Amino acid sequence: MGGSLQFYGSGTQSGSFQVDSSASLLFSDTHSITSGATFTGAGLVGIEGGSSTFGPGVSIPVARVNGGTLIASNGLTITGTLSLLGGTIAAAGVLSTQAFSISGGAITGEGSLTLAGASSISGGTLANTGEVHFAGVTTWSAGTFSGTGRAYVDAGAQLLLTGAATNQRVLSRELINNGSLTWTNDGDLAFNNGTLINNGAMLIDSNVSTPAAFRGGGSALLRNNGTITKRGLAAFTTATDLSFDNPGILAVEGGAVTIGATPQVSGTTVFGGDWRISGGGSLAVTNVTSVRAIVAGASLTLADSGAFSAVSTLATLGGSLNLENAGGRTLTPFGGTLTSTGSLRTGRGSTLNLTGAFATTGTLTAQLAGANTSGRVVATGGASAAGALVIELAPGFVPGDGDSFAILSGATRSGTFSQVTFPPANLGINFSTSYTATQVRIETAAGVPGIWTGAGDGRTWSQAENWAGGVVPGPGTDVFISVPGSPTILINENAAARSITSDEAISVLGGARLEVTSGGLSTINAPFRVLDGELIIDPSATMTVLGAFVNADQVLVHGTLEMFGGGVQTGTFTLDPSATIDLGRTHTFAATSGILAASGAVLSVSSGTATFSGSIAPMVDLAVASRASVNLAVSYTLRSVTNSGLLNLQSNTLSVTGNYTQTSTGTLVIDLLTDSRFGNLSAAGDVSLNGTLTLTNSAGFDPSNPSYYFFTLTLITGAHVNGDFFGVDAFAPAAGSFLVRREGNAVNLLHNIADFNNDGGIDSADVEAFFYAWESGFAWADANGDGGIDAADVEAFFATWEVGGR
Repeated sequence: MGGSLQFYGSGTQSGSFQVDSSASLLFSDTHSITSGATFTGAGLVGIEGGSSTFGPGVSIPVARVNGGTLIASNGLTITGTLSLLGGTIAAAGVLSTQAFSISGGAITGEGSLTLAGASSISGGTLANTGEVHFAGVTTWSAGTFSGTGRAYVDAGAQLLLTGAATNQRVLSRELINNGSLTWTNDGDLAFNNGTLINNGAMLIDSNVSTPAAFRGGGSALLRNNGTITKRGLAAFTTATDLSFDNPGILAVEGGAVTIGATPQVSGTTVFGGDWRISGGGSLAVTNVTSVRAIVAGASLTLADSGAFSAVSTLATLGGSLNLENAGGRTLTPFGGTLTSTGSLRTGRGSTLNLTGAFATTGTLTAQLAGANTSGRVVATGGASAAGALVIELAPGFVPGDGDSFAILSGATRSGTFSQVTFPPANLGINFSTSYTATQVRIETAAGVPGIWTGAGDGRTWSQAENWAGGVVPGPGTDVFISVPGSPTILINENAAARSITSDEAISVLGGARLEVTSGGLSTINAPFRVLDGELIIDPSATMTVLGAFVNADQVLVHGTLEMFGGGVQTGTFTLDPSATIDLGRTHTFAATSGILAASGAVLSVSSGTATFSGSIAPMVDLAVASRASVNLAVSYTLRSVTNSGLLNLQSNTLSVTGNYTQTSTGTLVIDLLTDSRFGNLSAAGDVSLNGTLTLTNSAGFDPSNPSYYFFTLTLITGAHVNGDFFGVDAFAPAAGSFLVRREGNAVNLLHNIADFNNDGGIDSADVEAFFYAWESGFAWADANGDGGIDAADVEAFFATWEVGGR
């Protein structure tokens, strides 16, 4: 229909309405729209007066309530926009709309409301007793949230509080923000028996007016479990009779924030919460003028010119106080001494000036940034050092040779720190702590051998100019390589180190040898390649490679090699009896690869997938972890196998000279190519079974072919076979079923044609399935395998069926 059609009388509607985009269908008086009614098109369906009841399952493209009552008896779906200008929407079930606009009227009833798209609330009342879910972007400029059901800003959704300063927003129900709530510039929020719980991100951003949260009647609570950020120049206040509970983070980045009442800051103590004041922001708590203690679990950060004036009398720090680019901050501790058992951090550009004494048994952190910009504590009284000292470096700052930094000063100095943590040694700087009568100082010295500077060509290991002090590392040197630009370090002459810690790729080439000597722990956070040469890992040495590992030549392992970044291997690995290779991510061992090993060497696959096509020495012990998969592309003989992951034999033979053990998380995969070529496992020792057996037919083998009706395949043999598979996952033959059975010291696979419907039982259903196949002339009804479908097949089938199959 086009134009406008309005029903003024009462009636029941159960048919179909097509309302074109420029048309409207309006209801007045009393109407019943049954569940059989349909509305199509993009036009408007409006309620102008009276009472219209919509039955279950009704869907409307565009709806408007301008008077009267819309009753959703058991849910209602608006696929487009729902507008409430006046009147009432009484909902039961779920009222769902893609977009919503309310400027007057009320939503009542026990139903729930879901707003999926862009919505606007500029007046009216949400008073339903069911839940409200804001699932898209909703703007709330005026109006009331009441009712007993909770209202949620869903994860990923946004609720925007904006509008003129004269607008009134009233919260009289519980509103829970699990997404994003943004309160910009104008208008207040009145809590009238209302609760706002922020579990996500809440932003208060105002440069114009002074937004406020105040008690409009009854109880009032603003609880922050997530992060509330205040930006903009305007102030923000919460009324003194509104409780502000802050177990989460309050970040004041601009403007003056005044909190009326909070359990986290009371009397002279900060009991909890994470308070972060930065930029030009300031924090004040009504009736709190002197903070003397910050207890364990509470945290305060003052950055830039951010201010919390009450903290100027702080005397006991059990929690955390962090100064970041805060300039000079002066505290006059109550009682004359600031005692810290918690964490005090002075970041770059921050000096804590104490009019009194300082004593720490907790953790003191100082960030070095330069002679006059490093973090420090300066006390007019005595300075007592104990506990832990942590030294950081400001981003981009590297001290020079002979630099000295006073990080703690007092009229006198006593005590020493029991634990000191310096920046990582790969900077090429030596750090040390010195104590004088009045100070604790940090001294620096020039770099030590083993630190890569890249000052030469930036690539060649053997070039002395690339190393701190101009010394190429030797067998006893711990090497650190971490520089900008991500170069590849080239080893084209013989080299050695006790350990290598590198964020850069390393390649061995030109026939060179790299030896990692005994006792070293090496970590390569980038690719490592043996392209033309040799890598030797000595006994008790461990090398962990987190980037891709490529061996195209020779690797000799006397200790442990952990290849956790995957890789393609075409070269040879030689393992001592006590050596271990551990694999992670995706590894491919090509046909040209080889693993040569003495008895007792371990090949472990901890995670990812490893596929083997090359040779593996029969002395190797294979261990497959629960998160790992191993594919054997050829037949192998191994000393022992422990399978807690997935071991795929494909159609190959795995011979074990010792024991095979499969745990409850293990899976053994066997591929049946034909009845004579299939994967199988034989062990000279014991076979212990658990977990799962999986049977595949990658080439389409089906024992329903008459040639295979009754056959037995021996899949597993051992000196003793213990336990059993917890489950068998096999492909389904066209007719009959598989039976996996442990018989003596073997595990056999049997195919049974009498189980014709493949349900695991021998009963009348198999007779019905056989006769259907026999009457249809299907090949698998040839029960005697003579090539024809005739009465002889019936006799052959029943001969097996009557004895319960084979």
